[in-house]
Amino acid sequence: MSLAVDTTKRNKKYVITYTIVGIACFVMFIVSILRYVYLNVLEPVPIFFYAMLVWILLLRCKPTYDVSVERKYLKIVKHDIWGKTKVFEIPYREIAAIFSYQPKMMRTVKFRYSYRLNSALDARTLWTLAWRRSFDDGSEANVRIYFKASKEVMDALAEKMPNRVNVPEELADFNMLVKEGVIVNNERKLKEAEAEILDKSVEQIEAEAKIAGEMVAEAEAKEDAAEAKKAEKKQEV
Repeated sequence: MSLAVDTTKRNKKYVITYTIVGIACFVMFIVSILRYVYLNVLEPVPIFFYAMLVWILLLRCKPTYDVSVERKYLKIVKHDIWGKTKVFEIPYREIAAIFSYQPKMMRTVKFRYSYRLNSALDARTLWTLAWRRSFDDGSEANVRIYFKASKEVMDALAEKMPNRVNVPEELADFNMLVKEGVIVNNERKLKEAEAEILDKSVEQIEAEAKIAGEMVAEAEAKEDAAEAKKAEKKQEV
């Protein structure tokens, strides 16, 4: 059972704006084709340019995304323009941090893969998830995921990962460097560094982590009990 679920929310203003832009680009593409057919004026650059714009707009606006907070991982399902689905399951233990996206020219951590799992028509806050992904062959890679989600989903993630959701990007970089092994994993020093970045005391961070752990354990226990009751009822029937 998912702890929180969300899906793409299309903003009416964004829909109108992108529709107008898309239609304008498509019209200019048709005009360029007609100029070639009837006037024998070949303009390959404008034809390619407008065709690419229409295609990019379609790729950014048409797909929808479902986000769900599961017990052990964050699940994001992409429904593409062809009706196919692609599922991303990100274990909480592999997530360095989630922070609000801010454009930058240079970044501390280099990411091998980036996935934009959000619709251009969704007007909500754009989040960046820093993920040290472990593959089946034992290799690891830095992965960055852009997504948008409701407050309910973000609150559920904050309970699962205290002090790793809606944090400064510097903390995400720090945690990624620790996972890469660039920074020596000394637990006490790591907590002190984390506390300095978050402007909190080590004791406060430990207390928050303890409370969050207890809340998660209690929620999971209730969920297990509910599932056990359902299983008993099925057996009785």
